[in-house]
Amino acid sequence: MIQLAGQDADETTRSLSIRLVEPETTQLTPSNGGALSHSASEGLTTASGILELLLEYRDSRSQLVTTRVSLTPEGELSARREGNASLPFGVYLSTRARFLLEDAGRFSNLERVGRHEMFLPTLQLLEARLRRLAVLVTGGVPIINGDIGIGELIPLPLMGEGMVRLLSIMLAIANAPDGIVLVDEVENGLHHSVMMGVWQAIADLARQYRTQVFATTHSWECIQAAHRAFEASGTYDFRLHRLDRIGEDVRAVGYDREMLATSTEMNLEVR
Repeated sequence: MIQLAGQDADETTRSLSIRLVEPETTQLTPSNGGALSHSASEGLTTASGILELLLEYRDSRSQLVTTRVSLTPEGELSARREGNASLPFGVYLSTRARFLLEDAGRFSNLERVGRHEMFLPTLQLLEARLRRLAVLVTGGVPIINGDIGIGELIPLPLMGEGMVRLLSIMLAIANAPDGIVLVDEVENGLHHSVMMGVWQAIADLARQYRTQVFATTHSWECIQAAHRAFEASGTYDFRLHRLDRIGEDVRAVGYDREMLATSTEMNLEVR
């Protein structure tokens, strides 16, 4: 079992426990509605998933929210919440997949309200010629395209993995107001020289949409860039958590602004 707990600024406590449980089973019945014989019905059960995680979250009011997450035989995640408690909207961006269809839909949501151009200054860190973005349908599939002044729009993936990755992150944040965005290996596809600008954009969007961003990284340059970006902003709402293995246990070590400033100045390892 994994147990996480933390305190808000007003010292109220929240906790989360995660444990692996046996998948729920369902008794099969004949498709024609008839009765099964005793011998035929033995063992005719089906599991809801190969693996199932039970997540139990207790908020500051001690309200318990239980969610079950299953991995299907096809490799898809299926989650269901028990009870009537509401949970914030969340987006997970892995490193193993592109989200071209999802990105096109999220971009369209913002274009509908005239906010689709706010990403251009940040994307121009990677492609200075970029003038505008638009969703075009190619082969029946909507894909975000960009105008770089060559006479026609080209699909964003042709501009590099970094462009796709950066826009995916920003679109996810803007489409999860009051929600959560989880980004695995946030620096993937992005050169360390642009990471400070990337973190500034992430910070500005997260504050604008009141979205909490959880990002993982193995890059010291990425951590340094985040620290500098948040120091340069008016609000230092950034915290680093390093996971240390102690025997068979894993302990989270938190770094605040002062600790990261000292680590950066002395070039201390914090990963």
